[in-house]
Amino acid sequence: MRYQKIHAQIWHDEKFISLSDDAKYLFLYILTSPHNNSLGIYVLPLQYAAADLGWAEKQLREPFRELLAKGLILYDEKVKLVCIKNHLKHNVIENENQAKAAAKIFASLPKSPLYSHIMEPLAKPFHKPLRELFREQYAEPETKAEIKTEAKEKDILSGKPDDACEVVAYLNQVLGTNYKPTTRKTREIIQARLREGFTVEDFKTVINRKAHKWRGDPKMAEYLRPITLFGTKFESYLNEREAQDAKNQRGNQDARTPAGGVRGEHGKYAGVTKTFDDGS
Repeated sequence: MRYQKIHAQIWHDEKFISLSDDAKYLFLYILTSPHNNSLGIYVLPLQYAAADLGWAEKQLREPFRELLAKGLILYDEKVKLVCIKNHLKHNVIENENQAKAAAKIFASLPKSPLYSHIMEPLAKPFHKPLRELFREQYAEPETKAEIKTEAKEKDILSGKPDDACEVVAYLNQVLGTNYKPTTRKTREIIQARLREGFTVEDFKTVINRKAHKWRGDPKMAEYLRPITLFGTKFESYLNEREAQDAKNQRGNQDARTPAGGVRGEHGKYAGVTKTFDDGS
């Protein structure tokens, strides 16, 4: 039987405590799963997780998206490989025998860009055989073009902060969709807006506003998609509610101002003449 370390500080971790109850339960399952290993990176088809938890696959999707969006896990959909971020920080490979056992585990796993994420904690001298095994099977690219391609893949899947992944994960969470952050066109339009100075929070604002406005409209609901939301009208979408609110505020102010009246100090009106019919 293999034991898994879970630090008690998890209950004070900002990311963890902000999760829904289902996402917390799912994360604890992923940490302690019978499929897990000493590397914290293992094959986990979502059907396996659903079966172990006694959940329908549909119930699993939303909490799984939460964990991805919070950056607590990484997932390679192609080979069904899950990676627990910071696993080796809390479950250190402490000696040569453990390093050899970890190397055997690694050799049995499918190829994936996720492996670059677990290299950093392997800095001890007895980790050298494990590091060499990683380099043999996942050698560094030799050409500039290959380096550029690998860098993009790492941005998506290796655990480095990636705004496009966060934006797409949030879009899927709000709309219940399954857009992929790896799609070239989606990443291009998100990166274009980021280069213009917009932030991830701006993307979330647009997603929330257009979802609220379009989701109930059969004609407009089909435009709740990355290419429309994050395209050339993005700035207009971001500012439209502020513009409408300002317009409404001016209209309300005009409606409260009496005809011929001039606003004075403390909201009082001067120059207002009232005529009373005294019947004379």
